[in-house]
Amino acid sequence: MDSARFELIFMKPTLNFSEAEKITKSKKPLATLLTVGALAGVIALGSTLAASINLNSGAPVEFGQGVAQTTSCTGSDSLTITPYSAFDNSESTFSLTDIAVTHIPDSCLNKDFLIRVYSDSSVLSLDGFSSIARIQYRGESTHNVYSGTSGNSSLFGVITNVSASDGYGAFTLHLTAGSNGVLGAKPLASDVKRITVESKKLGLEVFAGLNIVTSGLQLGLNANNASSYASGNTWNDLSSNNYDFTLYDTSLNLVSETSDRNYFPFRTNYAKAIHESGDIPLNSSGTTLVLVTRIATGPSIDGGGWRTLIRGQYSDHQVLIGPSSGTFLGNYQNGSTGWIGTSLDVTSMPNYGTNNWETIYIRFQDTAPYMSVSAGSSPGTILGYSDDSRISLANGIYALGNYGGGTQQWGDIAAFYMYDRVLTNEELLQNFHALN
Repeated sequence: MDSARFELIFMKPTLNFSEAEKITKSKKPLATLLTVGALAGVIALGSTLAASINLNSGAPVEFGQGVAQTTSCTGSDSLTITPYSAFDNSESTFSLTDIAVTHIPDSCLNKDFLIRVYSDSSVLSLDGFSSIARIQYRGESTHNVYSGTSGNSSLFGVITNVSASDGYGAFTLHLTAGSNGVLGAKPLASDVKRITVESKKLGLEVFAGLNIVTSGLQLGLNANNASSYASGNTWNDLSSNNYDFTLYDTSLNLVSETSDRNYFPFRTNYAKAIHESGDIPLNSSGTTLVLVTRIATGPSIDGGGWRTLIRGQYSDHQVLIGPSSGTFLGNYQNGSTGWIGTSLDVTSMPNYGTNNWETIYIRFQDTAPYMSVSAGSSPGTILGYSDDSRISLANGIYALGNYGGGTQQWGDIAAFYMYDRVLTNEELLQNFHALN
């Protein structure tokens, strides 16, 4: 299921101050699980809505005790939605100020959450202009809220109380418009009878205009960018450094039934790309590699040899698969520390052994973890790492692929980007969408 919708319905007027005697400070627990299809169903909160009210606190008041819901992205798990209101002395009214969504499982990462609020008869505006708040859920990196089901139009609201740990996250939509229920204002709490929240696949149109992150870009090679490769044996650098590479024993493979993009295969004994002017220096305190690749499944990974992605002119393999005949990603320093592996077995990667492309992020830094690997649309999920401080970037990059000959074939490379700093998870996600 690509999307699911669930809702809270308030069966009685919420916070009706014309009948103050109906307000109670009692609090009744409510945790009802629903089976969700296209429409999840309804929940009657009854007279428990005005719970634990303290008019002198100045803080938002919880007027729904939180309702547990099962959504398409949660599987058998559930999340909780809790609305809050606040009293405006100047208007003598309560307004809806916050909607908290908590206990969100990581299976909901990179989903859009669409939030709507209804009266008895119609959908209410959240800020006087839009009736839909769209939040891009990215775990601890969640901070964007838009209006409408697509596009980049803003909403008078911000994301607060973001958290993520132990496989679950949370965020709160805080409405920032006025508070008198008219144009440019938040809904009156007394008008709110129903709240719906819909989850769906992340709207890729949000990323349609995004480009590769350029801050700190040291090297950019892309087989699908005409400025990087048009013809011949030169793979042009897209950064301002002009670190162009010369291609040997490989040629451009175009989009086909087995590939949705152009690429260069590095699958023969001497297939490589060389920076003829010598090693490109690396920042030992912070370097990030971003590559779109398909790792070959043999012969060396099945029966001998190493699998080099990048290396220096005379020594050092900054990224390779080993040890000899092994399947782990790591770092190798000739004449010194030798092999230092991460905990990532490449055969465990989701697209290994298929025609699908893997977007891989490799980050080096001068504190533990000294080398870490993540992939795809979840750059914050570490697939493998090493806490060994001997991992070194002392020497630069001279070659991609099998510079030394022998059975060291890496696989296919469609794009390779290198940064002289450690990119954030959000920046890596931007690159993922720009490249895919």
